Amino acid sequence: MPLRFMILTAGVVLSLLGSQLAFATTTYTVCPDGCHYTSIQDAIDASSDGDVIQLQAGTYFEGEVIDTLNKAITILGAEDSNGNPLSIIDGDNTHRVLQCVGGEDDMTVFENLVIRNGNASGGWPDMLGGGMYNSNFSSPTLDNCTFTGNSAFYGGGGMYNEGISNPRLDNCTFENNSAYYGGGMYNKSSPILTDCTFTDNSAVFDGGGMYNYGSSSPTLTNTIVCSNTPDQVVGSIHNVGDNCIADSCGGCDFDDDGVDNDNDWAPLDPDETADSDGDGIGDNGDSHPNDFDN
Repeated sequence: MPLRFMILTAGVVLSLLGSQLAFATTTYTVCPDGCHYTSIQDAIDASSDGDVIQLQAGTYFEGEVIDTLNKAITILGAEDSNGNPLSIIDGDNTHRVLQCVGGEDDMTVFENLVIRNGNASGGWPDMLGGGMYNSNFSSPTLDNCTFTGNSAFYGGGGMYNEGISNPRLDNCTFENNSAYYGGGMYNKSSPILTDCTFTDNSAVFDGGGMYNYGSSSPTLTNTIVCSNTPDQVVGSIHNVGDNCIADSCGGCDFDDDGVDNDNDWAPLDPDETADSDGDGIGDNGDSHPNDFDN
């Protein structure tokens, strides 16, 4: 075999091996007992780009804010058979729950998590983003996450996005979060939200659901903002379509079946809109939809 061919072949093999090593991932498990780690932050500290941190179902009290340290990692929670997140990260009403402040991009992923009871009540900027705080060009990805019961002294009870920090949120829920401004979310940036819901969030002054100040307009698609107090959205948004922003959630169509919630017998079931005989079975699933006794 010619020497030149042998050298070329060896170079190709080494190149392929290098590519495989570059994309190699490690999964670190986190749970109270029997996993690699009991602390989420300890698992993050040990991780490298591309790694996955798998949380078992349960509630995690870290005692301090969790920082992803500008690592392209995935923090993955458990979910039930219906896709509801079962891994809860709880701030115990004493500290912010999550932050990305090192320039994270969309390869830093949070999935299937409940971010709960975060509290941001210190000095600036610790009075921002009770559930999550994104700054310094940090734009992580969040998928199927719920922010609930979080609070901030100044802005962004659920989430605060500062400067050119534009996280992408898919299928995320913000409920029962509170702040002086932006109970659900405060934006000084342009996050992208798809299939998200903001309900029952509150602000002392403005932006019960969302407050946008100095922002170049968050992008909303198929997103519901309703029943927040004192208002729904303050500031401009880029309305791509199929959004519902209303004072009452009754005017929205949660299951997207063409019937608003106030007139929909099953507002969360796109296959049922009425129960004509009042027997507790939707017409489409009732073999005798007009006969209560059958």
